[in-house]
Formats: sequence, C-alpha cells, structure tokens
Amino acid sequence: MRVTPALIVDDSPMIIKIIKRSLLVNKIEGYNFTEDSIYSASDGMEAFEVMGRAYGIKLIITDINMPHLNGDEFIEILKDTGKLSDLEVVFVTSSSTQLMLKREIEDSILGIIYKPFRYESFAEGFKSLQKQKVLKNIELQKIKIEQVEKKEFIEKICFLYLEDIGIDSVCANLDMIIDESFSYAQITQDEYPELLYSILSIYLFEMLIDHKVSHKKIKCLLKHSESSSHIKKSRLGLIDGFKRELDYVNSTDLRPSEIIAALVSHTFDTLSMATSHVKKFSAKDSKLYAQHFEYIIKEFIKIDCEFEDEKLLKLMFEYKEIVEFSEFLYNYLKNREIFKSIKAVHSSKILGIELKNRLSKILKITYALRGCYCSNIEFYIFKRAKASSEIHRFFKKNMPKSIPSSSTFLHFKGKVTTKELRDYAPFEMQKLAVISGELKTLEFFKDTIGNTFKNWGVFCFAKSAIFEAWLCSNKPNKIVIDYEYRGSGFKNGVEFLNLLYKKYPLLKHEAVVNGIYFITKEQNQEEIKEYRDAYNFAKISYPIVYKDAFEVLIYD
Repeated sequence: MRVTPALIVDDSPMIIKIIKRSLLVNKIEGYNFTEDSIYSASDGMEAFEVMGRAYGIKLIITDINMPHLNGDEFIEILKDTGKLSDLEVVFVTSSSTQLMLKREIEDSILGIIYKPFRYESFAEGFKSLQKQKVLKNIELQKIKIEQVEKKEFIEKICFLYLEDIGIDSVCANLDMIIDESFSYAQITQDEYPELLYSILSIYLFEMLIDHKVSHKKIKCLLKHSESSSHIKKSRLGLIDGFKRELDYVNSTDLRPSEIIAALVSHTFDTLSMATSHVKKFSAKDSKLYAQHFEYIIKEFIKIDCEFEDEKLLKLMFEYKEIVEFSEFLYNYLKNREIFKSIKAVHSSKILGIELKNRLSKILKITYALRGCYCSNIEFYIFKRAKASSEIHRFFKKNMPKSIPSSSTFLHFKGKVTTKELRDYAPFEMQKLAVISGELKTLEFFKDTIGNTFKNWGVFCFAKSAIFEAWLCSNKPNKIVIDYEYRGSGFKNGVEFLNLLYKKYPLLKHEAVVNGIYFITKEQNQEEIKEYRDAYNFAKISYPIVYKDAFEVLIYD
C-alpha cells in the first residue's frame, strides 16, 4: 500500500506526539503511515505553510481551538478553495460538550475525537469514525435510492390517474413538477396523498384541463399499488424450491430414497398446504374462469376503486404461481428432463421411473388445485362485490334479473355469448334448502323461486329428519329456515341451525354454505336480535314478497 501523507495540527506538542505514535503503532484500514509521512503544525496558519510545500497531504487531524487560525476556520478555507474534496479530516478537541459545527463543515469531515486520549484510545476513536462513515454512506445511498424509487412510484400513480380519466398522452411538464415537488426534501408515505393531489392539480391546471382531482381516487390507487407491491408474488416458491432441491441432489451423495424425498416431499408439502386452504371449494373449469378474472377485477375497480384487497391479490398470485409450476412440471416431464438433469438417474433407470411416477402424481394435484383456486377466487370476487354498495347498485340497476357471477357479468359485458353461457351452467348450480312447517312457504320457494333461478335446485323440507337424511349425501349452498320452525330439542329455527352446526360442522364454512336466511314475522324481530352476534344470517320478512326475497337471496 502507498504511504499516506498526514498532517497533525495542534498547539500542544504532547498531543502531536500521542497522535503520531498512535498512527505509527496501530494499523488503521486504508492508511499506511511512516515517520517521514507524518507532518505537524501548531496552528492553521502554519498548516497552510506545510500544505504549500506540496507533500500531497491526504489526512488532516486538527485541533479546533488554536491561536491565530482555529481548526474549523482552517477547514472552512480549504472547503471554499476546493481543496477539501481530496482530504480526510478529523477534529480533536478538549471541549467537554458536543460541538455544534456548521452543516457544510460537519458533512465534509470524518468526525470528532474528544480529548483526553491515549494513543490506543485515539486509534480506536479513529476506527469508530471510519465505521460510522461507512454506515452513514450506506444510509445516504439507501435514502438516495429510496428517493428515486419514490419519485418513480409517484410518477406511476400520476400516469394511472391520468389514464383513468382518459388522458393517455403526458408531456414533460409532469416530470418537472414531480422533481420540483421532491427537491431535496425527504418525502414520507403519509405525505403521498397530498403530494399527488398537488402534483396532479398543478399539471391539469397548466395543461388547461378542466378536472377536479379526486382524493378518493388517489387513495384507492395508492392502496392498490402499495398492497400489491409488498405482497411477495412467488408466495409458494414452487419452481424455485424444486430447482433448489435439484441442485442439492446433484451436489450431494444421496441414496435413491433420499433423492426422491428431496425432490418430491418439499413440493408435495407446499401443495398440501395450499390445498388445505381451498379444498372445501368445489372445483371450477379453470379454462372457463381464470382467463377472465383480471378483467372482472379491473371492471369492478372502475365501479369501486376500493374493491381489490390484499386477500384477493394473494389468491391471484398463488393461482398464477400454481399455473406456472404445473406448466413447468409438464414440460420437465415431457422433455424427459429427469433423465438429463439428475446425475444419479444416469446410473439408475429405476430411480428415474420412480421419480417420473411421483412427479406425475404431483402434476395431477396441481391441475385439481387450479380448479379449487378458481372456485375460491370467483367466490371471493363476488363476495367482495356484493359487500360493495357501489357494485351492489350497479348489479341492481344493470343486471336486475341475473344472479351475480362471472358468467352473468361477462355476458352483460359482451365477453361471452348466450351459447357460451351454457358452458358455465354446470359450475354455477346452487342447492337451496328450505325448512319450514308452513306449506305455503315451501310452495313459494319451490315454485316461484325455483322457476326464477334456473341454475338453482330448490329442496323443501317440513320434517327435520328428512332434511338431515338429505344432508348425508348433499351439500346445500344456501339454507332458508323458518324462525318459528319447532321440533324435538329446539324451540325455534336458530336453535335448529345450532344443532345442525354441531352435527355437521362443514356447514359453518362459507365455501359450502354461502348464505343462511331466516324467515321472520313482525313479532319475531326483537327476539331474533339476540342471536345476531353468534350467527351470521339475513332475514326474509313474512309475508314473503317475491322482489324482497329475490334481493335478499342474491345480495345478502
């Protein structure tokens, strides 16, 4: 390493001696000192004389309080003359309190070491300042990167907003406004809504575009962008996990059983975990449904910008990952990669055949899982849609005689034809179970509701025993119970439902039963309120009016 010329500036010969010894005896990273490379001066004026002799000084260690010219004044002159950029500066001082330096000086030096010190402690202080500088530089670089990322994010939201209001062409003025808005200030995420409102308002005003910027639209765009950015898209890690295990078995001497376990167990466990989340949903045809999900979500966001939430994003990411993995695994098996990419298979054909069989089974699991995920996603999309007052109003106004679903919405939007609509029918069959002791009530649901909802099978029961026998081989999607329904062991419909839950716990899951309804008379209204906290249900008022019953069954 090249010798480092250094200059010690202090009016105390003893301090100069201690610092010089410290530099010579202790190894300090990035520096190489010798007796001849360390110079000294008693004050700032003398220091200028030493530097004028062209020793190529790289490090200055200077006291602050000195006669004739103080250390901070000396450094300030160096900065003003442009000579400080190639120097490392350390201040030493006997001040008992923390010094307040000018910001531009503080940013230009390595730091301050306080007296008294011995030559060992001086070296430790110097090394500590070096470490602090490294950490500070890392933090500054991080802040700089974050500022760039924040500007790009703000620009992205501006583009999305302008595109949403029909402005496709954006001029350079927007970049200038964003740059001016950031300047040198640190912008926090809490300031994003007001910052965006200001940027967009200025831009639209300058472009002579008559539009009132919407705070709600900005918040929705931020919510969607921020939630999607922090969710890991590769949530299951299927492809990466498989490739990682592949590298492991090729780099380690393993028995055949261990190779099979490594390549199969991790993937199987991950798929089993995913299956446990969606297995209660009856599989739908992924070819019919999946291709339209993003379009449906985008259309619902146009109606209610708060429609998309984190759970829906996670479901979509997981589904896409399962699709990608199934395609990856299909090609892996089709191209006989087992016999090419696994070293141990080169000497054991039996191992290759066994791996092929095991991975083929996993491929089948991914295909089945895709169908269950499709069902879960479709269910959740329309659960969210029905909970949105804006989308609810849209359905009632534009699709008053349709049951909200992927197929009916796509048909309304002209994305599927009437003929194609029939392909969805087998996957949108609903079983509605009605339990009541009133014959007129059962007739109403069997005839009126049954004839209205062509894809619904309406099953009516007056006897609880017959209903329970039916449950042994059927799963109802919706259950309507007359609140005044009585029997052995229960005095009303809610108590009957509680007995059903105890006998058939699966009925509690919304993937199986997506609606519980009680037929209530006026005199039951106060009594049924006490069950509200324990059970999630909707009410159908008696006497039953078709329009009211229709809307409750569809939207509640």
